[in-house]
Amino acid sequence: MSRFSLALVAFEQPENYQRLGRKTQAIVDAMYDGRNCIEALFEPSAIHMEQLHRQTQSLTLEQREKTGAEIAKNFGLNAAFDGSSSGADDSDSNYYKAIHKSLACPTIHDRCDEVADAHHKTYDWMFQNPPEGRTFWSDFVDWLREGSRIYWINGKPGSGKSTLMKYIHDNERFYKIIQDCQAQPHS
Repeated sequence: MSRFSLALVAFEQPENYQRLGRKTQAIVDAMYDGRNCIEALFEPSAIHMEQLHRQTQSLTLEQREKTGAEIAKNFGLNAAFDGSSSGADDSDSNYYKAIHKSLACPTIHDRCDEVADAHHKTYDWMFQNPPEGRTFWSDFVDWLREGSRIYWINGKPGSGKSTLMKYIHDNERFYKIIQDCQAQPHS
Protein backbone atom coordinates (compact mmCIF):
# COMPACT_ATOMS: atom_id res chain seq x y z
CA MET A 1 0.00 0.00 0.00
CA SER A 2 1.48 3.37 -1.01
CA ARG A 3 2.08 6.27 1.30
CA PHE A 4 -0.68 8.27 -0.38
CA SER A 5 -3.26 5.49 -0.07
CA LEU A 6 -2.41 5.09 3.62
CA ALA A 7 -3.08 8.78 4.11
CA LEU A 8 -6.40 8.40 2.31
CA VAL A 9 -7.33 5.55 4.63
CA ALA A 10 -6.50 7.72 7.61
CA PHE A 11 -8.31 10.87 6.62
CA GLU A 12 -11.04 9.86 4.19
CA GLN A 13 -12.03 6.63 5.90
CA PRO A 14 -11.70 7.34 9.61
CA GLU A 15 -13.52 4.13 10.59
CA ASN A 16 -10.82 2.04 8.84
CA TYR A 17 -8.12 4.20 10.39
CA GLN A 18 -9.55 3.50 13.85
CA ARG A 19 -9.25 -0.25 13.21
CA LEU A 20 -5.51 0.07 12.65
CA GLY A 21 -3.23 -0.62 15.57
CA ARG A 22 -1.73 2.29 17.46
CA LYS A 23 1.75 1.73 15.96
CA THR A 24 0.31 1.49 12.44
CA GLN A 25 -1.65 4.70 13.03
CA ALA A 26 1.57 6.40 14.13
CA ILE A 27 3.29 5.20 10.94
CA VAL A 28 0.40 6.46 8.78
CA ASP A 29 0.45 9.82 10.58
CA ALA A 30 4.21 10.15 10.10
CA MET A 31 3.91 9.30 6.41
CA TYR A 32 1.15 11.84 5.94
CA ASP A 33 3.09 14.51 7.83
CA GLY A 34 6.19 13.69 5.78
CA ARG A 35 4.23 14.14 2.55
CA ASN A 36 3.04 17.54 3.74
CA CYS A 37 6.59 18.49 4.72
CA ILE A 38 7.91 17.50 1.28
CA GLU A 39 5.21 19.56 -0.42
CA ALA A 40 6.09 22.51 1.83
CA LEU A 41 9.76 22.11 0.89
CA PHE A 42 9.01 22.24 -2.85
CA GLU A 43 6.63 25.20 -2.78
CA PRO A 44 9.32 27.88 -2.16
CA SER A 45 11.45 26.32 -4.92
CA ALA A 46 8.57 26.57 -7.39
CA ILE A 47 8.03 30.22 -6.48
CA HIS A 48 11.76 30.89 -6.81
CA MET A 49 11.88 29.16 -10.21
CA GLU A 50 8.97 31.31 -11.41
CA GLN A 51 10.79 34.46 -10.27
CA LEU A 52 13.97 33.34 -12.03
CA HIS A 53 11.98 32.66 -15.20
CA ARG A 54 10.53 36.20 -15.15
CA GLN A 55 13.99 37.70 -14.51
CA THR A 56 15.46 35.67 -17.38
CA GLN A 57 12.72 36.84 -19.74
CA SER A 58 13.35 40.44 -18.74
CA LEU A 59 17.11 40.11 -19.19
CA THR A 60 16.64 38.41 -22.57
CA LEU A 61 14.45 41.26 -23.83
CA GLU A 62 16.91 43.83 -22.51
CA GLN A 63 19.85 42.05 -24.14
CA ARG A 64 17.96 41.75 -27.42
CA GLU A 65 17.47 45.53 -27.49
CA LYS A 66 21.13 46.17 -26.65
CA THR A 67 22.28 43.73 -29.34
CA GLY A 68 20.05 45.35 -31.93
CA ALA A 69 21.31 48.81 -31.05
CA GLU A 70 24.91 47.58 -31.28
CA ILE A 71 24.27 46.02 -34.69
CA ALA A 72 22.72 49.24 -35.95
CA LYS A 73 25.66 51.24 -34.57
CA ASN A 74 28.28 48.92 -36.09
CA PHE A 75 26.68 49.07 -39.51
CA GLY A 76 26.24 52.82 -39.34
CA LEU A 77 22.51 52.57 -39.80
CA ASN A 78 20.21 55.37 -38.77
CA ALA A 79 17.03 53.24 -38.73
CA ALA A 80 15.91 52.24 -35.26
CA PHE A 81 16.46 48.61 -34.40
CA ASP A 82 12.76 47.98 -34.01
CA GLY A 83 12.22 48.79 -37.67
CA SER A 84 10.42 52.04 -37.02
CA SER A 85 12.26 54.11 -39.60
CA SER A 86 11.19 57.50 -40.81
CA GLY A 87 9.11 55.86 -43.52
CA ALA A 88 12.03 55.25 -45.86
CA ASP A 89 12.00 51.63 -46.96
CA ASP A 90 15.47 52.20 -48.38
CA SER A 91 16.87 52.59 -44.86
CA ASP A 92 15.43 49.25 -43.75
CA SER A 93 16.66 47.64 -46.94
CA ASN A 94 20.20 48.88 -46.32
CA TYR A 95 20.03 47.62 -42.77
CA TYR A 96 19.12 44.08 -43.81
CA LYS A 97 21.56 44.07 -46.73
CA ALA A 98 24.39 45.09 -44.40
CA ILE A 99 23.56 42.32 -41.94
CA HIS A 100 23.20 39.78 -44.75
CA LYS A 101 26.55 40.81 -46.23
CA SER A 102 28.28 40.53 -42.85
CA LEU A 103 27.08 36.95 -42.47
CA ALA A 104 28.24 35.78 -45.90
CA CYS A 105 31.15 33.35 -46.14
CA PRO A 106 32.23 30.69 -48.66
CA THR A 107 31.24 27.80 -46.37
CA ILE A 108 27.89 29.22 -45.26
CA HIS A 109 25.90 26.20 -46.49
CA ASP A 110 28.25 23.57 -45.01
CA ARG A 111 26.80 23.89 -41.52
CA CYS A 112 23.24 23.54 -42.81
CA ASP A 113 24.19 20.34 -44.62
CA GLU A 114 25.57 18.91 -41.35
CA VAL A 115 22.36 19.55 -39.38
CA ALA A 116 20.04 16.55 -39.16
CA ASP A 117 16.52 16.88 -40.53
CA ALA A 118 13.78 17.32 -37.94
CA HIS A 119 11.60 14.33 -37.17
CA HIS A 120 8.22 14.36 -38.86
CA LYS A 121 5.96 17.08 -37.39
CA THR A 122 8.44 17.94 -34.61
CA TYR A 123 8.45 21.66 -35.36
CA ASP A 124 4.97 22.03 -36.88
CA TRP A 125 4.09 24.24 -33.90
CA MET A 126 6.31 26.94 -35.40
CA PHE A 127 3.67 27.60 -38.06
CA GLN A 128 0.71 27.37 -35.66
CA ASN A 129 -0.78 29.94 -33.30
CA PRO A 130 0.53 29.68 -29.72
CA PRO A 131 -2.02 28.23 -27.28
CA GLU A 132 -4.32 30.79 -25.66
CA GLY A 133 -3.16 31.96 -22.24
CA ARG A 134 0.04 29.90 -22.32
CA THR A 135 2.36 31.75 -24.65
CA PHE A 136 5.67 29.93 -24.71
CA TRP A 137 6.75 31.52 -28.00
CA SER A 138 5.91 34.54 -30.11
CA ASP A 139 3.68 33.82 -33.10
CA PHE A 140 6.20 33.17 -35.87
CA VAL A 141 3.67 33.47 -38.73
CA ASP A 142 2.47 36.84 -37.41
CA TRP A 143 6.07 37.96 -37.13
CA LEU A 144 6.74 36.93 -40.74
CA ARG A 145 3.71 38.87 -41.91
CA GLU A 146 4.02 41.96 -39.75
CA GLY A 147 7.25 41.91 -37.81
CA SER A 148 10.11 44.24 -38.35
CA ARG A 149 12.21 43.18 -35.38
CA ILE A 150 14.51 40.21 -35.07
CA TYR A 151 12.75 36.96 -34.17
CA TRP A 152 14.97 35.76 -31.34
CA ILE A 153 15.50 32.01 -30.94
CA ASN A 154 17.62 30.90 -28.02
CA GLY A 155 18.24 27.67 -26.13
CA LYS A 156 20.80 25.41 -24.59
CA PRO A 157 23.49 23.77 -26.73
CA GLY A 158 22.04 20.75 -28.50
CA SER A 159 18.43 21.78 -27.86
CA GLY A 160 17.52 21.95 -31.56
CA LYS A 161 18.00 25.59 -32.61
CA SER A 162 19.86 24.70 -35.80
CA THR A 163 17.42 21.90 -36.59
CA LEU A 164 14.56 24.36 -36.15
CA MET A 165 16.22 26.86 -38.49
CA LYS A 166 16.79 24.15 -41.10
CA TYR A 167 13.16 23.06 -40.73
CA ILE A 168 11.96 26.63 -41.34
CA HIS A 169 14.38 27.08 -44.23
CA ASP A 170 13.23 23.86 -45.92
CA ASN A 171 9.51 24.35 -45.22
CA GLU A 172 7.23 25.35 -48.11
CA ARG A 173 4.92 27.22 -45.71
CA PHE A 174 7.74 29.64 -44.93
CA TYR A 175 8.20 30.58 -48.58
CA LYS A 176 4.44 30.76 -49.19
CA ILE A 177 4.03 33.26 -46.34
CA ILE A 178 6.98 35.32 -47.63
CA GLN A 179 5.55 35.36 -51.16
CA ASP A 180 2.10 36.37 -49.87
CA CYS A 181 3.64 39.21 -47.87
CA GLN A 182 5.64 40.46 -50.84
CA ALA A 183 2.54 40.40 -53.05
CA GLN A 184 0.58 42.58 -50.62
CA PRO A 185 1.07 46.35 -50.81
CA HIS A 186 2.75 47.81 -47.73
CA SER A 187 1.03 50.64 -45.89
